[in-house]
Amino acid sequence: MDFLSKIKNTITAKTVENLATFLGEKTDNVESGIGLCLNSFMAGVLKYAHSDVELKNIINVLNDGGHTGDILNNIESFSSNFEKTQLLVTIGNNISSHFLANKAQLLVEKISGISEIRKTSASSLLSLSAPIVLGFIGKTMKEHNFDLVGLRNHFKEINEPIINSLPPAINNIFQFKKSVNTSVPGNLQSSNVAKKEKIKSKVNLLVILPWLILGIAGLSVLYFAKFDKKETTDMPPATITEKPQEDLIPEDFLPDSSVANLPIEKNIVPIPSEVKPEPIQKPADEVKKSPETTQKQSDAEVKKEVSKPAEKKETNPQEKNTKETSTIKNSESEIKTPAGWSAINGTAFKKNSAEISNSSILNVILSQLKNSNKNISISPLSSGNRTLAEDRAYALREMLIEKGVSEDQITVSKSVSGSNPNGIVYRISN
Repeated sequence: MDFLSKIKNTITAKTVENLATFLGEKTDNVESGIGLCLNSFMAGVLKYAHSDVELKNIINVLNDGGHTGDILNNIESFSSNFEKTQLLVTIGNNISSHFLANKAQLLVEKISGISEIRKTSASSLLSLSAPIVLGFIGKTMKEHNFDLVGLRNHFKEINEPIINSLPPAINNIFQFKKSVNTSVPGNLQSSNVAKKEKIKSKVNLLVILPWLILGIAGLSVLYFAKFDKKETTDMPPATITEKPQEDLIPEDFLPDSSVANLPIEKNIVPIPSEVKPEPIQKPADEVKKSPETTQKQSDAEVKKEVSKPAEKKETNPQEKNTKETSTIKNSESEIKTPAGWSAINGTAFKKNSAEISNSSILNVILSQLKNSNKNISISPLSSGNRTLAEDRAYALREMLIEKGVSEDQITVSKSVSGSNPNGIVYRISN
């Protein structure tokens, strides 16, 4: 059984019911909240104990406060008495403020949201968890006779399980780096090698396949070109016979009946049916008119009819400009960057995800931060999906650390008002 499970086993069902009555919350929600608080406070102690100086401070707190584990035997009786529970909350509040510092308020907000309890209830549970955790650490040191080195080694053993059991929202507050197990068991090595070989073969196939398709396409073009050339050479020469030219009369310049029945082309404006001229019966003496006179009359009639629908299609240029201006204004109102902050342009993240898909967009930020004393503040925006915006802010922080920027140069602050497609903004200062 791990360290955290042993602590949680000291909290009985009766204790949870007493705490639910004390806080005025549902029993299931209090049970979830006390578990998160115990885990969060223990993670805070591990974050605090990063050197021997802090480890000595923890030992002094354990000795001066009398945290020997006796409280673990009286939690149920304490929780049944309102005044004793309130006293324990007051003592624990001072302890949590010492070890968690400015992270305490952020933890209260996240625990309240996850466990669905009020913030005041989450704050009381976090304060109660402080003397419980310290009592368990003091009891462990007493049983195993730990000194400073023993406590340091003990914290190293329990560090990874406690960090891995933290929800992502709480882990982002402490900004722990989860350890990656690089050692591969012997029975998995062969399978990993096989997977790598399979991936390598797929990559090779993807490289060769386009060239193979290109070669087949080239051979096909050569084959059909040769085939068409052979058919062309085998064709017999065409014989051209001249037809005696007949004398033209004016009626030969009018449209043929078969041409009139053809479908209307797209770029030609059709003549409306209601103004379609009736067929004209010409007397015999009009046939003798010159072809030039007949052609001018038909051209004038066509121009007159075509000009009518063309006038209807004209649009008011002022109305068109007004529509385009309103569209531009609507698109600009959707992006509101707060004063003094900068937005990340382009599609730096995948859609509806905190995963960075285009890190080249962030090279401008990296060039200002690497090998410099400048600091960057990253903040999610209040508009849109705030949870996704927070995850993207911490994802940007992790990427900058991986690229060589110091953790001390990066700060993830609370959300500011504004909106943009990526949901976050940043500010670089000296």
